[in-house]
Amino acid sequence: MVASETPVVTRDAQGDRLLTYSVLNDFMGAPVLVLRSTRARNISAIGRRVLLASMAGIAVSAMLVMGVTVLLLRWLLIKPLETFTDQVVDIGRTGELGQRVALERNDEIGTLSREFGKMLERLANARDQSLERSYNTGLAEMAVGVLHNLRNHITPLSMQVGRFREHLLRFPGANVSLAYEELTTRCPDAERKQKLDQYIKLSLQDCRLRNEQIVQWLQRVSDDLRHLDSTLSELERFGKSSNQYTPILVSKVVEEVIAQLPDCSVSNTSIEISCHLGSNVAVLSTPFILKHILHNLLVNACEAIVAANRPQGRIEVVQILETSGDRNRVDLQVRDNGIGIAPDQLNTVFTRGFSTKIGERRGTGLHWCANSVAKMGGELFATSPGIDRGAVLHLLLPLAVADMHAAA
Repeated sequence: MVASETPVVTRDAQGDRLLTYSVLNDFMGAPVLVLRSTRARNISAIGRRVLLASMAGIAVSAMLVMGVTVLLLRWLLIKPLETFTDQVVDIGRTGELGQRVALERNDEIGTLSREFGKMLERLANARDQSLERSYNTGLAEMAVGVLHNLRNHITPLSMQVGRFREHLLRFPGANVSLAYEELTTRCPDAERKQKLDQYIKLSLQDCRLRNEQIVQWLQRVSDDLRHLDSTLSELERFGKSSNQYTPILVSKVVEEVIAQLPDCSVSNTSIEISCHLGSNVAVLSTPFILKHILHNLLVNACEAIVAANRPQGRIEVVQILETSGDRNRVDLQVRDNGIGIAPDQLNTVFTRGFSTKIGERRGTGLHWCANSVAKMGGELFATSPGIDRGAVLHLLLPLAVADMHAAA
């Protein structure tokens, strides 16, 4: 028997089985038998199950690999970097460059941490050197400011001495001597004698008035010299102190500075200084530095009034409390009706070397004041409506405490 060449495949009525028919022929080629086989159609389902099982196995393997990788990365890389980052952030927050950041590792992270530590050490040394230079520069700036203030005292003294000389030269001492000689030796007639007596009498009265004026001038000179001595004594104490910022009563310092101002007025100008200050407001500063800053501002206000040729000068010292967020400051304003400041010079007036005055060694006072105020955490700036309309210098300093009765 021989099978037919092509089996026939079909589905059953339900469609879930495959039926295969094959015809067997005899030797003569006649069909004698039909063979049928039945097979369920589950190959796709089995394939899907195998595929899902394979994908699940791959996913579990991937998760295991990822977990192991994360653990290794955290142990070898992430944890050391977190430690290194925390140390660097802490250094940035505290500013302590001497902290140790080197990690005890022999890999690239350990090398990075050690090199970073060496860099911090070099940076700390550079900062110390910079602070030393800044301190020396600050001392030099302070010396320039003090010398500037001393010169503000000495200049009026020179003017007073010049006035003494002119005042004394105007006294007709030689004529009085000639009149006295004529009266005592030449026996003039009655009319001439009366004129000589009157001349000598008036000359003596004039001499008395001149002497009284000279005594007043000498008293001013003595006061200025005493202020100079007080300034030098404060400078000596400042050099020996720790120079730490302390609470200072604003009203007390302003009163002391006004009392020590040199005579900035001229013959045709009268300057009046008025204060509007609270009695218990204090700022954080150094007494010596704050006095010299205020002295500079008031002297500049006097000179601005003199430059404007005002017959009546006016300076006001006003205190305003300023609150901005968690920062409380005192805005100490020095207002004058002087020559004013041009709009394009409001910032440059604090530049080293800038000055509208004529002469050498100018342009250091306000520059030194601005630097000193900045070091105290404050701010110094100017406002002005324009030329010949006065100006206001704003001195902003940190507020110490609200009640300073105990400190007073």
